[in-house]
Formats: sequence, C-alpha cells, structure tokens
Amino acid sequence: MKSLTSTSFAAIAAGFLAFSAPANATDLLDGLNDPAPQGTAVNWSGVVFGGNIGYTTFNHELDGDFDVDLGKASYLGFINFDGISSDGINGCGIIALQKQAYQLVYGIEGHGCYGNVSTDLEIVVGDLVDEKESLELDYSYAVYGKIGIARGPWLASLLGGYKWQHYELGESDDTVGGLSGGGVLEVKLDDAGNVGLGLEGIYTDYDTQGDEDLKIKSSSFDAKLRLTYTLN
Repeated sequence: MKSLTSTSFAAIAAGFLAFSAPANATDLLDGLNDPAPQGTAVNWSGVVFGGNIGYTTFNHELDGDFDVDLGKASYLGFINFDGISSDGINGCGIIALQKQAYQLVYGIEGHGCYGNVSTDLEIVVGDLVDEKESLELDYSYAVYGKIGIARGPWLASLLGGYKWQHYELGESDDTVGGLSGGGVLEVKLDDAGNVGLGLEGIYTDYDTQGDEDLKIKSSSFDAKLRLTYTLN
C-alpha cells in the first residue's frame, strides 16, 4: 500500500479548506438538523429467533359439587376454592417478524413453551372421603401481536394475543386457551443490532373448563428474561 506524500496530504488539506470556507452559520445549523447517516441507528426490523426463561405462577378457582354414595346412604358435597396457586420455572422458544417505521416497531411473534408446574388438590369430607388429585401444567403455545416505541438501542413494546395451555388433572388431560398480554423492555447488546436482551411480563386469563360438577377457572403471570437474535 502506498503512503501519502507530503504533497498529496497538502492537496487534500487545501481541498478541505476550500470546501468548508464558504460555510456560514445557516449552513452549520442545517447540518446539525440533517438525519444521521444510514447504518448508524439500531435497526429493529427483521426475523427474530430466541428464547426466554423465568418464573410462572398460576391461580386456580374451583367450583362444583359431587355425590358420595356409600350404599345405604348418599351425601352431597361441594367444592369452592379461590386462590389455589402453583408456580415453577418455564421456558419458551421465540420466533417473530417485526418491522420498524421511524420510532414505531410492530410485528407478530409466536412462543412455544414448556414447564413443570403442578399443585396437589385434596378433597376431604369428614371421615367419608379423602381424595387427592394432582393438577399439572406442562407445555403451552401462544401468538402475539407486538407494537412498541424504539429509542436508539432500547425498545418498549406491548404484546397482545391468545395462549393455549395443556394440563393434566388426575387421569384426564385437556388444553385450555385464553386472552394473553403484557409488556417487553429490550436492549441491543452489540453495535450491529443483532443480539437483544429483554425482560417481559405476561398475564393470561384462561377460559373456564369443566362441567356442571366441577368448573376450573385459571389465570397465570409470567416474568421472564429473553435473549434474541435479529436477522436484518
């Protein structure tokens, strides 16, 4: 590689001075108002892959009645529990597509999750009935719409959508869905704007499950850390 000679260096300096000499105060103010050069701002647009992990807590409300048949006599019992809780660790895979328009960021993302959250239920009716059941919640999946405001490497977003949760109660199992939504605060960790770290909180209100004998109404809250990679 050839080095610059003193003559060429002087020529470059003279050209720079000749270009900048006519500048006045108005030109300087106009330059300050010019948009940043392309590529200097963080770009939130692209296909996003990643995952999250954190803490999930469920609240269950049980309401129903049952008959106890002891041959010569039968008894009617009822269940009404509000505030049965269960909690545990839960993690999800994330895939998303999002677009940035100025400071507005919008898109759609899907979550596929797995956890091992369970609680034991014990039904006692005097000396007649002492029955135990286990309510286990394992895998779930959700689809969310996303909209947020970006400020440089930071993005604050709202999520809203629908979530499906699979559960097992005793010998039966089923999937219950419900409206789900929350917020996410993210920050880019690298200059290229590919790697992101975030904190999310999501609340879900599930539909009522069961029949006339036993109805189960559940809700959940997730607090998780997310790590993502954006292809843009």
